Amino acid sequence: MADQSEAGDTFSTCDWEDAAGVCAFGLTVYWSGGKEQWETWRLAQGLGDAALKSAEGVAASAVVKQGLVPGIGDAAYFSPVLPSLVLKGDTLFVDQVLPRTQGRRQVRRPRREPARECQVIGGS
Repeated sequence: MADQSEAGDTFSTCDWEDAAGVCAFGLTVYWSGGKEQWETWRLAQGLGDAALKSAEGVAASAVVKQGLVPGIGDAAYFSPVLPSLVLKGDTLFVDQVLPRTQGRRQVRRPRREPARECQVIGGS
């Protein structure tokens, strides 16, 4: 089931859950201001990488294979742990594939009310 869990003037967030209510995938789209969001996220990600390298002496890229992806949108970033991003024009897509389990516990996102079904806006 897909529910719109959050929305504002410039963004929408949808979460996809299985029949048990376990969130498996989340997508946030910044319909405008995406370039600024991209720059802010990349700056924060760079600071996190620097902190990890300073504290542990290892770059995040040595722990997980993540990084820029050529040929998708105007810019794209993939990570198996952090959200992945695609920037096209001033629209930013941020996806979060959530783990099905952490240890033996299911990962659940808190439900927000009221939930609405997601609708595809636009074409192709």
